[in-house]
Amino acid sequence: MRRNSTFVFLFLAVVFSLLITNCKKDKAVPEPDQINKFIWNGLRDYYLWVDNVPNLTNARFQQNDRNNDDLKTFLNQYTDHEKLFHDLLYKYKEVDK
Repeated sequence: MRRNSTFVFLFLAVVFSLLITNCKKDKAVPEPDQINKFIWNGLRDYYLWVDNVPNLTNARFQQNDRNNDDLKTFLNQYTDHEKLFHDLLYKYKEVDK
């Protein structure tokens, strides 16, 4: 009897562990425009040379309804996120290393 209860316990443990590991939800993948907006916001808020990059200044894209469309248009030009990042850096590989 003891052998059967051990077998049942091990069987249930294996089934339970398989169910737990296979029931993970897929992670949400952000949209490309959200990634570009994240890059732009991060550089605008924390970048050391933000005043030297015209595309990061508040005068270029102010946060209101009319200019927000201008920002979306600008960011949608970039399909490669790394290119956007490097284009928003101040004199990449010269000053900003």
